[in-house]
Amino acid sequence: MPGLRIIRCPGCGGGIELLPSKVFRYGCPHCQGIVILSRRHLLVSYVLGFILSLIVTKLLQLSAAAAPLWIPIFVLSFVAAAQLAALVISPYELYKYDAPPPGLIARNLGVFLGIWLAIVVSIMTYGYVLGWLAYLNGSHRDLVESMDLWSVPLGFVNPEFVVRPDKSLMEVIGIVSANGYFWALGLTLIFKFVHSRMRRSRVTELAISGSSVGEDDD
Repeated sequence: MPGLRIIRCPGCGGGIELLPSKVFRYGCPHCQGIVILSRRHLLVSYVLGFILSLIVTKLLQLSAAAAPLWIPIFVLSFVAAAQLAALVISPYELYKYDAPPPGLIARNLGVFLGIWLAIVVSIMTYGYVLGWLAYLNGSHRDLVESMDLWSVPLGFVNPEFVVRPDKSLMEVIGIVSANGYFWALGLTLIFKFVHSRMRRSRVTELAISGSSVGEDDD
């Protein structure tokens, strides 16, 4: 069909037409393999895109007040990084039905990185909105207090980790990322503890149910 994008199967190299779909999962008509997006390519693209966005932010010398500009900068940097990463790593991979599940370290690392990224984005968005509301209301004290939210917990230890309007956007991103690391670490430990307790309770319920069924059969 004209106008459709064609990709190459990472298994056999055959062409696959990309039909409109909400989920990227296509079957190769040549080797019958299932083609999905490469998780390794996405991870490399995210890391390179983040580093590139920091470099662009540094070159533009953006201040903390220009925090929303980092979002389109990161998106453009991610797109550029994905194109560069595709020269070395294929953006697609074959889905393996018999692939072993990820190990404990890989699962925990994935949870930690997901929470860390969510915290950084949430803190910057929340703090920026509160900061501008305080600025529009003319309350300098509220503006400073809203920025203090970006500085917890390292701001209590070192004043260099306290966000102020005169700091550059790159410094703010670094401070928020450093603070978010400790928040993500604590939340990951809490999540794993609650998850283990819920899983243990589930196993106990199944064991009790199995014993009850066995007694009824007797």
